Amino acid sequence: MNNRQQSQAGRNKRPHHSDPCGAFQGPTHLKGEALTEWNRVVPLPERMGKLTELDRVTLTLYCETWQMYLEAQAELTRAGTLYHKTKNGYLTPHTAIGPRNKGDHCAPALLGLTGPLAARS
Repeated sequence: MNNRQQSQAGRNKRPHHSDPCGAFQGPTHLKGEALTEWNRVVPLPERMGKLTELDRVTLTLYCETWQMYLEAQAELTRAGTLYHKTKNGYLTPHTAIGPRNKGDHCAPALLGLTGPLAARS
């Protein structure tokens, strides 16, 4: 293999994280359900050697989105309705619907689990 081929081969490899303990640590600000989700989803791809430091941002956003989704869903459950009446008597969507719907769409997309992204996996 010549120098150019060696250089290209090196660029095609994904860099692995260099944590000497082998643990892909989550951000310290993750708490509650976000941290629980981090601890649930990280071990498998980590054992497979598929995680890099670049994945940390995506995983963080996914876990934070998951927590917001759960909080929004809990609020909708407490409210018992998807709509509420304004002072003028109009029905409007509950304020928790936006975050809940964002979680429905964003969380899978962050992990490449929808549409064309899933086909590339």
